[in-house]
Amino acid sequence: MWLSLAAFAVSASPIATLPTAHADAFTSTPYTGNPACVVLLPTSEFPDEVWMQKVANEMHLSETAFLAPRSEPGAYDLRWFTPTDEVDLCGHATLASSHVLWDVHGASMSAPLTFHTRSGVLKASRAADGTISLDFPSEPATEKTRDEYAEVLVRAFGLRDKSEIIWVGRNNIGGPGGGDLIVELSPEAFGRLEPVQSEILKTNCRVLSVTCAGCPGASALPADGPPADAYDFSSRGFGPCVGIDEDPVCGSAHCALGPYWAAKLKKSRFLARVASPRGGDVHVSVEGERVVLGGKAVVTMTGKLLH
Repeated sequence: MWLSLAAFAVSASPIATLPTAHADAFTSTPYTGNPACVVLLPTSEFPDEVWMQKVANEMHLSETAFLAPRSEPGAYDLRWFTPTDEVDLCGHATLASSHVLWDVHGASMSAPLTFHTRSGVLKASRAADGTISLDFPSEPATEKTRDEYAEVLVRAFGLRDKSEIIWVGRNNIGGPGGGDLIVELSPEAFGRLEPVQSEILKTNCRVLSVTCAGCPGASALPADGPPADAYDFSSRGFGPCVGIDEDPVCGSAHCALGPYWAAKLKKSRFLARVASPRGGDVHVSVEGERVVLGGKAVVTMTGKLLH
């Protein structure tokens, strides 16, 4: 049983015990998808940033989320930290936070959860089957010339030559690295990626998303999941500039991937496969200036943060 939040008091150092949970996002199978640590604070005040960064580095997951409750029911201030940096937008840790609030902390399911973040107000709602939908901003990428990035991309992913690069674009999602880079490859090239982190780092972006049409890695799909032909596109996300070599399932990258594939495929709703070693599924719906990201989550651990 969790202790009452009234029993906790936050100070910069040392900090009183705080309830924490680990949850895998964009999956319903434990130890797949993207893990996040969720720390629920007792008051509306965030602790010292240096302390929060130390906690995120200690957890050493793609993101650690810190939730500070507001006075209105179901509303929270939310901040995300990678092991090395605070970031402006994170999908999987928002999904994990929502799931933890509902399944661990007993938040009401009668209304959406509202998160106040550096990227504006984000909302989460939950369907009867446990699927969580996140209302996020659309962050479309602007096309760049292929030759501007071809040399480094060929080295970064073991491509045969620049002809395997179909499209390159960049957006302005805030945070270290200056936006996200989107690269479409041929499905054949996507299926044999050989990431070289030292070369990926040279692209100087928050997340480098490599994507292709369809789902070329059918042999790696879970047996109880959708068939390969159900997926509209696949991706893998790399963020060495923010301390994440490969993000197992980067939800926020789909704020750019969704608009890109919507324009290319002339449709607005997608099932996307993230083909990282852990793997995960993201439902994507492009709705004007918003992108709705859908997926499930599963809690793998609960505990208390002691310091």
